[in-house]
Amino acid sequence: MFCLQCGSPVREGEKFCAKCGAPQNMAGTPVQPGYGYPPQQSYVQPEPEQTYIQPQPYDQQAAPQYPPAAPNDQGAYGYAPVEPTYTPQASMYQPPDSPYPGYPEYAPTEPPKKKGASKLLKFGVPIAAVVAVAVVAVILIFASSSPMATASKALTGMISEASERLDNTPLKALGMIFETLADGKLTVSFDYEDTWYDEEYSGNVRIFANKESQDYAIEADLSIQGMPIDAALYINKDRLAIGSRLVDNNYYGFKYSTFRDDVRGFGRVVGLDDETMDELSDVVDTLNKMMNAEADDAETLAPYMNLMTEFSKSIEMFSENAEVESGGANVKCKKIWFVVTDEQVVKLLNDFYDILEDDDNIREQYNSMFDSSMFDGMSTGMSYRDMLKTLRDAITSIERDFSGEFTYSLFVGNRDRLLRFEMEADAKISRDKVQVRMIFDFGTSAQDKWTCSITASSGGDRETIKLVWDYKERSGSIENSLIISPPDAEPITLKSVWSPDNGRYTLSYLSSYESYWDDEIIELSGEITGIFTWDDKNFRLTINNPIPEDEDAILTIEIKGEPNAQIKEIDYIGIDQWGLNLLERLQEVIYELS
Repeated sequence: MFCLQCGSPVREGEKFCAKCGAPQNMAGTPVQPGYGYPPQQSYVQPEPEQTYIQPQPYDQQAAPQYPPAAPNDQGAYGYAPVEPTYTPQASMYQPPDSPYPGYPEYAPTEPPKKKGASKLLKFGVPIAAVVAVAVVAVILIFASSSPMATASKALTGMISEASERLDNTPLKALGMIFETLADGKLTVSFDYEDTWYDEEYSGNVRIFANKESQDYAIEADLSIQGMPIDAALYINKDRLAIGSRLVDNNYYGFKYSTFRDDVRGFGRVVGLDDETMDELSDVVDTLNKMMNAEADDAETLAPYMNLMTEFSKSIEMFSENAEVESGGANVKCKKIWFVVTDEQVVKLLNDFYDILEDDDNIREQYNSMFDSSMFDGMSTGMSYRDMLKTLRDAITSIERDFSGEFTYSLFVGNRDRLLRFEMEADAKISRDKVQVRMIFDFGTSAQDKWTCSITASSGGDRETIKLVWDYKERSGSIENSLIISPPDAEPITLKSVWSPDNGRYTLSYLSSYESYWDDEIIELSGEITGIFTWDDKNFRLTINNPIPEDEDAILTIEIKGEPNAQIKEIDYIGIDQWGLNLLERLQEVIYELS
């Protein structure tokens, strides 16, 4: 067979021409002789002219010219080839050197974009933002020059303003939860009911932490479809014990210092081999080191703090009087700026590596954590030496593939308030030139909108992310809204409304996306309500129905925090006395639950 469009040879049964991609109507295949017909003579296609014809889009092509019929109208044996029908097809982009020869339905519908630069920007924008903020924070914290002291004060004030805004949202509870987990009592209660599936779950979990005595405990009471389950864990510097009403209210535990010897008796009773018992002992030794670590943080961090101070001193600062647009108005201010080069960053990383390489304290803590079988399957299993090698390879890659400089500018207004922060980066990553510009506008007062835009460009690609944080104090309520405008996507709006008088709050989100099938804009929205109250010592956060898309399910969560956790003293059965009785009881419990 030959292509009906360009005349090139086409294999029997092929649907498309491998040269021009034109569809081959199977009706054009000569009719095969039936029973009783003599063998069909092969029809020879005339050689096409050697004139090159530029392929046209299918919807602009003329009907193909079919080869002349064989001698006499009825063919050599009384029948004529069936003339194929031609159906014009919609135009489709296919570059001359298409990777889809003969299969235009898989070809892209528009010219492909440069993937490398676009991917570089999508990952580079957030990474550049994090690195930029980290570098400027290091310099502002550790520098001692007069201009930098002013900038540092302005940055500290801006962080305080941001904290005050967040304190008037339920997000403040996150910080209070972590504080309570370090020293205090945290109670989490929940009730879940699904009327459609007739399911009901509830629970109360209490977490105790006494930082001074290093005593910790977790007590849980759960109800699963009406079946009560409880468990308790008590851990301190000397021992670990677990208990439950399911095992006759007994507590079973062990002391770290004698575990390696005590586990031998239990292991022989239940049939553990020596290797397994050694691995269990290693896990307990690691736990013992973690619970009894008394490292001097100030002494451990001193080399790293000195490194940051020396790095800050290497940065040359400049300042001048200026005028900047902030909050929609031109404001007179003091401009403070400095430049960080790739050589300075690489030197900082190399100095950091040298300290890590000689830090025996960090090495010991790292190895005790990650070389233990306790973390098998949870960590990379990477030794300290391997970790250093990975870090060295990363630094070498940065030194080889990255070059450029970062320019930071801070605009400070009256009372040392930060009005605007800018960062401009002109860099080369491998063979790609990248320009990044980040602008934070904090307005002229704490009530103004804060805006941030991050723009990165490389070659012909350009990506921009915009954020707007609006803060309003209304009568009886405080409103925070954050609008995120990612590149090539619809904006996302997050909103919090909180009343200090009664603690009631509403968290909502609003977004949309374009349907793949019919280009329709589909809106996504939802909200969570609850109560958040707090004072200097206690807090209470309730979350009502955080599953808005499930009308049949109702979930209520309450989190309470309070100081001064009181952890009760317990008596426990040592592992050397566990024997088979505990295992038999556990088997009974598992059977009852199943």
